[in-house]
Amino acid sequence: MTAFRRNDLESEPSAAKDSVPGSRHLWAVLLAGGDGIRLRHLTRRIAGDFRPKQFCNIAGDKSLFEQTRDRIEPLFPRDRQVFVLSRAHETYYRDFLTEATEWSALVQPLNRGTGIAIVLALVHILERDADAVVGFSPVIITTPMMIRFG
Repeated sequence: MTAFRRNDLESEPSAAKDSVPGSRHLWAVLLAGGDGIRLRHLTRRIAGDFRPKQFCNIAGDKSLFEQTRDRIEPLFPRDRQVFVLSRAHETYYRDFLTEATEWSALVQPLNRGTGIAIVLALVHILERDADAVVGFSPVIITTPMMIRFG
């Protein structure tokens, strides 16, 4: 297992996908299934409801989910982006994923925590690509960690 940081891939966004060894196996996982309990009162003030923070416009005119997608877009092809979501939040993410395939949106029936979301995404991706290099990007941080398998 090898860990990379986003800066290792950023020399030029268009070249990043092709310059990393095994780059045709680069996958992004956007972890967006949390319930946002800790910031619930802030999101209510901003959005008028208790939506999870990842679907709230906390900083700027886009939600944290949209901002994270914008950050991973230059590094990972859309057909290798996977989103782990919770069914209870469908109202908030439905419009953000209109172009996403059924395969790329992993919808958990319940939020079971980050560890389960990571394992779910890894199993899902490894079924398609045994040599996957997977980057995990929670919506609240800006430097995802990547893990290489194989």
